[in-house]
Amino acid sequence: MLQGMSLRHRLTIQAILAQLVLLAFIATITLGAVALHLFDSAKSEAGTVFRSLYPARPDTARQLLNAYTRHVDPHVWILHDGRVVATSANARHDPVRGGRYTHLRWAPQPVWRLVEHAGGKTYLIDWPLAPDLDLLRDLALVLSAVTAVSAVVAAFLARWATHRTLHPVSRMTRSVQAMLATNRFAPIPAPSPENDEFTQLAGILSRLITTLEQRWRQDRQVLAEAAHQLRTPLEVIRGNLELLNLCQPEEPAAPAQAGTTFAGRNLGEVCRESLGAIDRAAQDMTVLVTDLLTLERARLDSPPSLAALDLAPLVREVGEDAAALAPQLAVETVAPHPVWALGDALSTRRALWAVVENALRYTPSGGTVRLRAEAPDGQPRVVVEDTGPGIPSDELPHVFERFYRGSRARQTAGSGLGLPIARALMQTQGGRIELESRHPGGTRVTLHFVPRG
Repeated sequence: MLQGMSLRHRLTIQAILAQLVLLAFIATITLGAVALHLFDSAKSEAGTVFRSLYPARPDTARQLLNAYTRHVDPHVWILHDGRVVATSANARHDPVRGGRYTHLRWAPQPVWRLVEHAGGKTYLIDWPLAPDLDLLRDLALVLSAVTAVSAVVAAFLARWATHRTLHPVSRMTRSVQAMLATNRFAPIPAPSPENDEFTQLAGILSRLITTLEQRWRQDRQVLAEAAHQLRTPLEVIRGNLELLNLCQPEEPAAPAQAGTTFAGRNLGEVCRESLGAIDRAAQDMTVLVTDLLTLERARLDSPPSLAALDLAPLVREVGEDAAALAPQLAVETVAPHPVWALGDALSTRRALWAVVENALRYTPSGGTVRLRAEAPDGQPRVVVEDTGPGIPSDELPHVFERFYRGSRARQTAGSGLGLPIARALMQTQGGRIELESRHPGGTRVTLHFVPRG
């Protein structure tokens, strides 16, 4: 029934219903308590009548009955062997038979019947309850009227309280709608000076909006950088395709003349160089797209399943690959003992290779790249050190930003995604990566892993 209503209306109706239930409960308890009190009073009065009659003689009992019923209206019968031997003045009929014990009777009129057996006689005392029931009826009417008035007052109070309570939500809603309308991010102002739940919610939403804005700006920067990175190989491909068109003779039926030249060079040689340039540009584009996909998958995909992983053989394998790729460098691997960690083999290898490839790229010929697997104090880690030029201190805070390339990095090939990929892959495994650099004097990158067990 409440579906489709606004939160304000639902809260108002629920508050009114709750107050009505509470008022009805209080009224019921009040009526019940008054009824119990009246019935106890009737029982007590009937007992008083009995105690005044027993053990008086029959003539004395009649006098007492006549005197007692001048002020109250009980119906009293005294029976002996089933015969009525004395009655009160108002008891004009024989007693309604039935019931050996004290009980409540509703016919022919509501009474509280007290049954006492004493001295060989039976005393039947009917205390009338009609006045008490009239009082209860009047009390019920009064309570109903009070409940109705209270419900009306409660409706206004509930509406006012709901409006006041949800006013901060309305302010936050207007702030978000304004952001959507203007397409501009802005922190949500605190809806109230009190440090209540709505103020805390506004703070959380503001931090979320700030984070989304940063992500949005980063994504825009990534798109701009990706477009810039892809533009260069595309221009190389287009330019070389134009050269390749010259390799085709104007007349398809006539074979190309041997020794044809272009800009003073042999045309066949120019065509081969163009094909090589196209191939290199395509490889650069492939590497860039692959790195972008790797980075985004590490950020968006579910974390990999982690298992016990020995880092030592992995470090030795990466070291062998690095030595084969860069014979001009001295690649040293130090992993004599097992180093157990909790991780994913594929993600770990890719993260380690991204760091090692970075070291190979910036270490000059004759330099050294050292890989070391160790677990000091039971904390597994892999350390990659090089004897390259190092990174200036003002560039260190930016080395993990996507597409960031320092002053020296711009002189070499690369996409600027190696270290960001390594950090993202380590974070998916619960690990972290640290970088220390001395300029000049080399760089050390440490990959910290989660200990096994």
